[in-house]
Amino acid sequence: MTKMNLPTGRFHGVPYSKMAAGFELPVMDAYESNLPHSPSLKYYLAHQWDGNLVLYRSSGRKALWASNTMGGEKRARKLLMQGDGNFVLYWTSPNIGSYSPTSMEGFHPRWSTNTHGNPGAFLALQDDGNLVIYTADNTRALWASGTNEH
Repeated sequence: MTKMNLPTGRFHGVPYSKMAAGFELPVMDAYESNLPHSPSLKYYLAHQWDGNLVLYRSSGRKALWASNTMGGEKRARKLLMQGDGNFVLYWTSPNIGSYSPTSMEGFHPRWSTNTHGNPGAFLALQDDGNLVIYTADNTRALWASGTNEH
C-alpha cells in the first residue's frame, strides 16, 4: 500500500497523520492503496462501499473500530472533516434520487463525531491505533475511537 500524503504531528509524544478542515475521504475499497494511514503505516481508515467507515490495523487487515453505518450501497455519500470541527458522514436518500456532486444539496447527515463548535479542529490517525479529533491548538482531544493499542 502507498501512503496518502498527509501532514504529520504529535500529541503527547504519539505521532499522527493529520486530516484538517476540508478533508474529504472518498468511497474506496478497504484494500485499495492511498487510504489515510498513521505515520508508521500500521493503521488505516476506509470509507467503504457498504457505507461503513472503518479503522483497520494493516497487519492482518483487522477492523478495530467502525461507524456501523452499513447499508449505503445505493446512496451517494460524502465524508468530511468540516471547518466547525465536526467529522460527518452524509448520505443521499435511497436509490440516489436528486443530489449535487459539487455541493451538499440532497445530502443528509447519517453519522458524526458531534464535535461541532470547534473551528479548526482536526482528525488525527495515530500510531497507537486511535482515531482522534483534537482542538485547533492541539491541546486536547474532543473525540476518540478508543482503539489505542499501546
